[in-house]
Amino acid sequence: MLTDAQREKWQKDGYVKLERFFSLAAQEDISIFVEDVSRWDVSDDKWLMWSEKTTDNRKIVSKVENFLDYHDPLRHLLLEDQRIKSAVEDLLGEDSRRLKELLIFHYPDSGGYRPHQDIYHIPHRLPDRMVHAVVAIGIDDSDPDNGGLFFSPGNHRRGYFPWMPAG
Repeated sequence: MLTDAQREKWQKDGYVKLERFFSLAAQEDISIFVEDVSRWDVSDDKWLMWSEKTTDNRKIVSKVENFLDYHDPLRHLLLEDQRIKSAVEDLLGEDSRRLKELLIFHYPDSGGYRPHQDIYHIPHRLPDRMVHAVVAIGIDDSDPDNGGLFFSPGNHRRGYFPWMPAG
């Protein structure tokens, strides 16, 4: 599934961007399904929801966690064919498991997120190493003007940056 060039980029830069991983129809379905989840009510015992206030003081959903068990079509679309798991295991060179799923909503009038080192916010460690692969699926087009996701090539080899807030 992955090319040698993609594996080399992973080793060199610490990330790889897989464009057109999903078909256009699947991308449209993901967008619709995520919109469904964004309209859910707060749950006391299932999914976790966070909200924030906009610049004009409206309350909006900013994050949803633990949602895949409650949205069968989205779970099947993302996980059933095992392509994500296969790509991650190819890059890591070992078996993997899904730790969690998280939707993050970036609305134009929301607070947004400062630059941060994302993977180190998870408080667990194997005896001799910490291994994570974050799979980010962009639903809408992103660029610097609308708060796109940015990566810092090569810094995966430098470890935790104590001067950066944990994500």
